[in-house]
Amino acid sequence: MSLFSKITNWRKLVREIKILVTAYTDKRTPRHIKIIMGVFSVGYLLYFLDILPDFIPVVGILDDAIIIPLIAWFFSRWIPREVLDDARQIILKNKQK
Repeated sequence: MSLFSKITNWRKLVREIKILVTAYTDKRTPRHIKIIMGVFSVGYLLYFLDILPDFIPVVGILDDAIIIPLIAWFFSRWIPREVLDDARQIILKNKQK
């Protein structure tokens, strides 16, 4: 995989996380979904046991690099489709400015 494609994939992940955050703050997202997403996200950040400890060079960050996109994908399935579509439009519109 070339460096350019890695950067492009990273940008896509960042864009999708921005879309999820925008959808999370939308009033149409059910409250119970917001609570579950918030508790899970904060719990993951505060959890002291890591699959691979972060102090191990490169490999320690690898589990986070795999888990974070999986969490984003999982949460995107819970948010209503129309909310995600509207959030995607907002993020893409802000990118064009």
